[in-house]
Amino acid sequence: MLSFRTLDTHSKFVHASLRKFPLTTLDHVNEWFQICENYLDNIWNNTVIKTSAMLCDAIDTLLSLTTAEIGELETLHIVNHWLVLHLSDLLKIVIDEEQQNERQIHPLGFIRIVLLSTKHFKCRLHYRKNNAAFKEDIHNHKCNFSAIMIHGGYCHEIFHVKFNNKNLQYLNSSGESGKNQDLLECYRFRNTGQMNEQEHTGTALSSKIQSYDLINDDCTSYALPSHIYHRVANPSPCLITLTLRGTVRNKEDCVFLCDRVQETKSEMETKSLDKNEVNSLFQEILVMLSSAEKNQL
Repeated sequence: MLSFRTLDTHSKFVHASLRKFPLTTLDHVNEWFQICENYLDNIWNNTVIKTSAMLCDAIDTLLSLTTAEIGELETLHIVNHWLVLHLSDLLKIVIDEEQQNERQIHPLGFIRIVLLSTKHFKCRLHYRKNNAAFKEDIHNHKCNFSAIMIHGGYCHEIFHVKFNNKNLQYLNSSGESGKNQDLLECYRFRNTGQMNEQEHTGTALSSKIQSYDLINDDCTSYALPSHIYHRVANPSPCLITLTLRGTVRNKEDCVFLCDRVQETKSEMETKSLDKNEVNSLFQEILVMLSSAEKNQL
């Protein structure tokens, strides 16, 4: 069992860190990484019947020892790396349990399936099967999250954003902006009961401050706090990622920026997948994972 002694050790390591985002290394929390890994391994290896509920409880326990400011991001990233190592088994568990979690085709064209979910976190598999026209708007998130490349890759871009609307300036990026700035339209979604409607909130100056290519090379990964503005560009055909999101803490301040005025006022609808479609997709991914493991031998 994890104890408060564990929490004290963990807090010391995280408080001492000077984090840079996106988070791509966990060197500053090596000891906490080992504690989390050992804890999950111990539960996994000493349980005869493995279930998603068992994993959810274990992950919730680890996240209960953190806060958004002290270690949630690191813990999400650590756990996500562990889940990737056990992804084949996790997919088989989800198939056997016939879960009713969210499974849908996102308006941007990728498949999104929830594998594990509690009020503290959500583990989702994202699968983009083709390289059709793709344009993602600059945006922040409702939650801190970790993302790991399973197959394929994309260009990941980070932006500095400064809002012209005085009521939104508390959402401005910290630090210095880039040299080249673009004036973009700003929107955010408001929940109106049955659905979300987008609200135009003025304009903002945006400048790219980081850009780097991520490919499936030994599970390339990063973790990002909810307030950072980013965008995915040039995704490869057959892109698969595993994401782990934390507690929602930015619900009303989730903003997206685009270079055009939006005509649609309501959020685009998603299309749900049925059980057979999900199982077929999982079998396809299991074949990929098995092939990748054989190539590493």
